Amino acid sequence: LFADLLKTDGAAKPTYLYSAGCKDMGGADYSESIAIGGIGYAKDTAHIDALVALGSPANLASMGGEPRAQLIASLGRFGDAQKAKVLPVLKNALATKGSMLEFKKISLKLMARFGSDDGVAYCLDVLKQGNDKDVSKTCAWYLAERKNADAAAILTQRYEDNKLSYGRALGLLGAKSAVEVLKAEYEKSAGSAVALPVTVALLNIGDKSHDYAADLTAMIQGRRPLSIKDRAKKAEELAAKKKGADTKWQKREEETQEDVARAAALEATYAVDAASAKKIDEALRLTAKKTEWVKASAFASSALGQRGDKAAVSDLVKLLSSSKKEAREIAINAFGDPAWRSVALR
Repeated sequence: LFADLLKTDGAAKPTYLYSAGCKDMGGADYSESIAIGGIGYAKDTAHIDALVALGSPANLASMGGEPRAQLIASLGRFGDAQKAKVLPVLKNALATKGSMLEFKKISLKLMARFGSDDGVAYCLDVLKQGNDKDVSKTCAWYLAERKNADAAAILTQRYEDNKLSYGRALGLLGAKSAVEVLKAEYEKSAGSAVALPVTVALLNIGDKSHDYAADLTAMIQGRRPLSIKDRAKKAEELAAKKKGADTKWQKREEETQEDVARAAALEATYAVDAASAKKIDEALRLTAKKTEWVKASAFASSALGQRGDKAAVSDLVKLLSSSKKEAREIAINAFGDPAWRSVALR
């Protein structure tokens, strides 16, 4: 049935043969949409060629942005077993001009999932041009996932354009050439959640200027590290044996906030430093047990699952029946389609 819905009359500007009965639902666009989705969800290899045919350069050029995105996502559901057929369509998608670029983002995520470097040249050009803000974040992630060394210099040069995405990418690349830029950002914002991405990036790169692992594990548990200025002030007061200084600073460093823990749990999914992995996971487990912190505990369980802790899966399943809507939504997202997920899913 789905394959039949994709049949056309063969004209230069073909119409779908079975669109008449769907006029009240959008006509050909509707029949095409459910056909593309149906074949992909069924992983029907007998009709994958019908979808591949839709992914020709000519067809993609004439399709709207949303149908393109549906087609690419549907092909991605066939997985690694069909990547030889799917990858040429993904390359066609990147070469297709158009202002609706969701289909290009999905294409790059699938290329990374399939271990393909077919998008490297496209993404390096996107970052060099610097005028495609919409897809540049995905390109930064894709190049980091593919460990493309040429991307480091461009991302460092354009770091100010998108500190969050480019900082994460530089960390995942292990770009030591970016340490000076990233460390300046860390020292400016240390002590706040704003510093989390650059903290993880420098941890991944292996910079030893500060104890980034200690910062991250503290924040996963809701504790904010001291700013660089306060660290110096603390050292000065303790050295001078100022009365009550030790108690004052200890109290400050033991204060906890759920929003800090939530943000840190999310960022922990980008931490790939092997030496600190055990400490990070232990901190996440402690926060996951804090059920009074609805969002933070759910994010901690989600982060553990994304970091490969199989035991966290049962906790996420339990969250699906939580009385708290926020917890249910976080768990649902954690079980999402890998083609749509973040770089943390390796």
